[in-house]
Amino acid sequence: MSRRRILALAGSLLLLAAGSACGCSCSRDALPAAYAGADHVVVGKVTEASRSERELIWSIEVLERFKGRGDRHLLRYDYPDSPCAPALAVGDENLFFIDGQAITRCSFQPAGKDGSVGLLRDFRDGRIDVLAEPWYELYGDGECTLAHQPVRDGRGFATVGLRASTAAAADPHPAIYVSLRRNPTTTYHLGETLARPSLRLDVPPNSWTLVEDADGSRSGAGTTTFWLAGDLVTDILDALAIADEYRLTLHEFEEQTATLTVEAPIYDGAALVSRFERCRETLPPSPRPGN
Repeated sequence: MSRRRILALAGSLLLLAAGSACGCSCSRDALPAAYAGADHVVVGKVTEASRSERELIWSIEVLERFKGRGDRHLLRYDYPDSPCAPALAVGDENLFFIDGQAITRCSFQPAGKDGSVGLLRDFRDGRIDVLAEPWYELYGDGECTLAHQPVRDGRGFATVGLRASTAAAADPHPAIYVSLRRNPTTTYHLGETLARPSLRLDVPPNSWTLVEDADGSRSGAGTTTFWLAGDLVTDILDALAIADEYRLTLHEFEEQTATLTVEAPIYDGAALVSRFERCRETLPPSPRPGN
């Protein structure tokens, strides 16, 4: 049995065990990592689907290619009765990250889900030199957020977001936040030392310090969130609109050394800021005190 099939088998068993207990979920790699780890990256259409006692099989017709070769791909899943089997039907069009023939729920996403296809197209055609992670939009009751995850590694991942809210008078409008979620098996522990960590945001040539969410109301289990709100956010938006990249640096006060550094390119910062401003315009007026 090949190493790839062994990994697919192990992943399927883990998903099966998790699915029986708490439902199936998927934590996809950030776009640059998913692209780098795949043999083929394509927008494809499911043209055939079959099932046997041993496996599920799908035939994918390539509609647009960003990496790899071939006009068709055959994808397989070894556990047809698993509640975590990929949900693919004939006619579905998805962005596929294909590694061999094994497929999981994390191997594809709807082609129009976020800006991934546009970024891949621009990267393929040479309009951008670095593949960035797309920013996705989140809408809620009285709030909207643009966010992305510029990095994931064995220690955890970072989520960077621009958030606007009128849901509560105490909630900043607008704000920028960074949530750092750690892998509990690793050695660094955010927010658990006696001295609080600090997070610096650099959008060259400027830098800002984000404040840790002290009461934990925004952080959640395993996550530490840093915020910055007020007039300075306008300055950050102005900087993001013309920047090519940004950098996050986490410092533990006790050591004064960087324990985590994230560098991420910015693709079309002006469009990003414009999307955020349009998102803000959809919000209802802020509640007045006493109402």
